[in-house]
Amino acid sequence: MAPASPCGTRRLFALLGPTDALASCADRPVEVVLRHLRRRAGRLLIRESHHGMMRPMAGRDREAGRRAVDELVVRTGRKDDLPELVRIYNHYVTHSIITFDTQPVTVESRLQWFERFSDTGPHQLFVATTGDRVLGCASSSPYRTHPAFDETVELGIYVDPDARAAGIGSALYRTLIETLCAQPVHVALAGIALPNDASVALHRKFGFTDVGTFDEYATKNGGYISSVWMQLRLPPSG
Repeated sequence: MAPASPCGTRRLFALLGPTDALASCADRPVEVVLRHLRRRAGRLLIRESHHGMMRPMAGRDREAGRRAVDELVVRTGRKDDLPELVRIYNHYVTHSIITFDTQPVTVESRLQWFERFSDTGPHQLFVATTGDRVLGCASSSPYRTHPAFDETVELGIYVDPDARAAGIGSALYRTLIETLCAQPVHVALAGIALPNDASVALHRKFGFTDVGTFDEYATKNGGYISSVWMQLRLPPSG
């Protein structure tokens, strides 16, 4: 069998967090590892959807009071997702410094943001759903408009505040990063307003490393905001 690509088995283990029992499979082809994972009656069952993507199934909340996600589907975002995505985003506009927007957005004003994404290429949008409920989104957007940054993207992720700590962020990033591995993307960047231990931990889980911190470079709600910037270098898509 041909060896797995850098975005294959080793990336899979980086995303899932291999245990010692699975570490011996790290150099095996992806198909072999997936069969091995399916045989394990673990906490997280992975299966390929009919689109060829992986989705976590039968997740369980880790904390009391968190809503269990019985079946989570990660798919490409659609225009009819915008009302729910706007609802989720506006929560963070109003109640946090995660986004630097200071006024709630509308579906109409968010259309320009939505239209930058496509089903192929470096700029993509994925949403997590269970049934008819939208639980969050992850996206890769242009970092700058200069052509020199064509192979650089900036990632963003927002999860419904009522569905946090249920693995949704990991499911979204897993699909987004695996998809970007097949696109002409060299570096993925993320700016995280501090403090945000959960977001920093999520990015480190997926291999992001710290680049540096902008100290008190923005203001919101009467206070100064610092941000750490992180990056993930992707292997060549060819």
